[in-house]
Amino acid sequence: CCRVCAQSPTPNPSQRSFIAVVSLPTCPPHMGPTRAGIALAASAALFTSSSALVLSRKNAAAPMDCYLENGASYVGLEDMTATGRTCKNWLTEGTYASTTAGIGNHNYCRNPEGSKEKPWCFTVDPKVPFEFCEVPACPNDGAAPEPWVAPAGSKRTDVPCTNAPSTAPTFTEWKAGRACMDNQGDKWWLISNEKSVAGTAEECEANCKTLPGTKFFTYWSGGGETNCGCYRECVLVSEDLTTNSPTVYRVQ
Repeated sequence: CCRVCAQSPTPNPSQRSFIAVVSLPTCPPHMGPTRAGIALAASAALFTSSSALVLSRKNAAAPMDCYLENGASYVGLEDMTATGRTCKNWLTEGTYASTTAGIGNHNYCRNPEGSKEKPWCFTVDPKVPFEFCEVPACPNDGAAPEPWVAPAGSKRTDVPCTNAPSTAPTFTEWKAGRACMDNQGDKWWLISNEKSVAGTAEECEANCKTLPGTKFFTYWSGGGETNCGCYRECVLVSEDLTTNSPTVYRVQ
């Protein structure tokens, strides 16, 4: 490979991207125009690639990073001018105080006090005091986009979905005519060690729902002072000792 006679532009130190300068020997006469042309193409590709870095950086702004009117209210995150120069820190530059709207310890593009026609910034290049930034104006004056509407026929109905409570039973009959044993010695299966009063099996189940650990409940339809018992396990009472028409239910 060899040095191509054409010289690339000198990189601007204030710009974000740069072009690598490679020192190569002068093309010897025996290379001929073809090989020298390949070297020239390589140099051109290097320059093009470097330019693309500037363009990609300029296009990296968020889609909503735009300004309204003259940009006096712009507080976006663009920090490079339209030509690729780095913006200078506003407080370091010193023209505007931190009490000015939008100004602070940063180098983002601004238009303090609406002093110019669009967002701009001071640059770190001493030969270019300030430049406008590549910040687009907000489309439609910043109006919110129209909400998306489903095409006709794409939905079965326009009525919003509702979550109806389940009507499925939450308990099933386990043993008719039988009752669970409250305890056997110090071993208790009756939760809370006491029964409650309920008018129906559904009421009894509702009472037992408030007691953690309920897996079974017994409802005595034949009456009694207390006719609802909630159990963590069900050990059946002997049939000859069973009274008041009980039924054992399993909680789902």
